[in-house]
Amino acid sequence: MIMSNIPPTPDEIAKALVAAQEQKGQQSYEYDVFLSYATPDKERAKQIGSALQAKGLNCFMACKNVSGGDDFSDKIRLALLNSREMCLLFSPNSLKSEWVLTEWGAAWALGKRIVPILHRLDVGLLPERLKIFQAIDLTDIEKYVSEVLYRCSKTKKKQEVQVTSQLEGKADSQEKLVYEAPFYWLGKGVERDGPFCQKCYDADGKLIRLQKRLNNDEWDCFQCDSYFTGPGYVPPNDYQEPYDPLSF
Repeated sequence: MIMSNIPPTPDEIAKALVAAQEQKGQQSYEYDVFLSYATPDKERAKQIGSALQAKGLNCFMACKNVSGGDDFSDKIRLALLNSREMCLLFSPNSLKSEWVLTEWGAAWALGKRIVPILHRLDVGLLPERLKIFQAIDLTDIEKYVSEVLYRCSKTKKKQEVQVTSQLEGKADSQEKLVYEAPFYWLGKGVERDGPFCQKCYDADGKLIRLQKRLNNDEWDCFQCDSYFTGPGYVPPNDYQEPYDPLSF
């Protein structure tokens, strides 16, 4: 992102992320995609973010996930650490953005998948480190969304199988299964585990962990393709876009 202050270097942010990742241990992701873009390209980035979210994918965007008073650098570091991959909207504006350089440089150092999305830019103008990645033109964004959906759903289903086998024994021994519409939980209070799909458990006794959508208490089950809303759900007509600290 284009900021008035000088961002940390890619090496500095990558070292901080690696240290945090080591402390955290086994990786679990809050976001499927970290969307990196220059502020003048914000509207184009929103189109990509909307296309991803329409398929149930969690996407980090500074203009939607950073609120007034937030520490911008910390938000970026944590979002990168908690994202499966990076979507890099690359344009002539991106070439001039120190924050875009910082973000994709850190993602590269962390070994994240980086997918350059070209907007008014020839692939030959990509930095050398990005030329090794297959780029996609902005006009072919649906192809990119389909690829991300396939990668994420495949990974999540593997995780759900592992979680199911682990939690079935846990539920039989120590934990009590609790139903709080529309979800199942293991245990009670702040340490409870879940939520889990009510339809999958009622149908065949499997505990399938639900995947949360972006910031609105919406949940998907990638096993049975069910969609749930929790008590914190806000209907779209009542939704107000968060304050964008980069809009001025």
